[in-house]
Amino acid sequence: MLAEKEYLLLSEYLNAKTLSNIDKTVNVHESLQDSSEFIKNSISKDMLEKLGLELIDSKTIGAVSTYIFKENCGDTCVVCASTEDLGGNSLSKEYQNQLVDFVRNNIATGKCVITGLKFGGIYACHLVPHLNAEGIVFCAPSTEELLGNITNYVGENEPVGKFTEKVVFIKQKLVEYNGYKYYSDTLEFDENGKPIIGNQSEYSKFCSWFYSIERDIDEQVWKIFFNESNDENWLENDLYSIFLKVDELNFEGIKNSTINAIKYIENELYKNMKSMELRFDKKIFNLDRIAFEEGICKFAEKESFNSVKLVKGIYNSVETILTGIRVFALEKNLFVDDLMQEFYINVESILEKEGQRIIDFLDKERQNYLDSLSVFPKLSFE
Repeated sequence: MLAEKEYLLLSEYLNAKTLSNIDKTVNVHESLQDSSEFIKNSISKDMLEKLGLELIDSKTIGAVSTYIFKENCGDTCVVCASTEDLGGNSLSKEYQNQLVDFVRNNIATGKCVITGLKFGGIYACHLVPHLNAEGIVFCAPSTEELLGNITNYVGENEPVGKFTEKVVFIKQKLVEYNGYKYYSDTLEFDENGKPIIGNQSEYSKFCSWFYSIERDIDEQVWKIFFNESNDENWLENDLYSIFLKVDELNFEGIKNSTINAIKYIENELYKNMKSMELRFDKKIFNLDRIAFEEGICKFAEKESFNSVKLVKGIYNSVETILTGIRVFALEKNLFVDDLMQEFYINVESILEKEGQRIIDFLDKERQNYLDSLSVFPKLSFE
């Protein structure tokens, strides 16, 4: 059985190139050494000799190319690779069944390990529960629940999705400052190729949270903090946009922005209240008492929900920007946490007042309804 680093290097290579030019009868590690500068630079001679793999078969189905290797010990290694252009495409049920059948027909009698990198890792994970195999994948998007005996090794600074039960974080070097070209260069392994386990960094936690709500950012909130509109593509680069703007910020400026964000919320709620008065349907005055109470309660519930939804969108936008500032400007000590707590308290107060305004408005309309019941029609005795 190969070490985890060897699975990663093999997956990384197969993501970058195909093995169509490799003769199935030739020892694969020798072919890789002859055909790829990447492999020669990434794997030591001793490690190449230890690989001892033979390519049994390969096949491309949909967005994934699958390679089946026989190890010297008799075990089977299956590598799933995906190109960048096709990486985002999911496999249809038909393609998944074809992939399972292809691998099942080529598994040796020993242990089977299925591996892959990033989207290739997701395709590998689709195979595992159907083949009673072990999955050792790297940086596979954790946006779906993975079933079976799977370990998803991810760098401690990488963003992840919400399904992290199978994720194991590996110590990782900082990519920005060292210019590493390959994912394997950023992860840390011991001399035996075993991963050095780390912990999810605060940066990873932030990025994971940030990407999950990035499209909630309100354009007006962006203008409040950065005094300008972003271009049409800013929603796809909002994290980077905040990073670019951090050096322009100071504590007083951020504090004033949070104050202006509160004013923005109050102004939006004021407009919503005026609109609510127009939305109130006076026709319910023609209903009997029970039907009127049911109608006004439903209206109150709907309007309260609308107000909370409006405020939540702006709150999430402010929270996103402040958290981005906290991550990217640690050395400036901008006291972002204190500002966020103060902003939270102010928003809670605004919502409480808004709730009372809705109650007052509906109480007034209820009283109008009761007053209308006490007006008797004029009687004619002619």
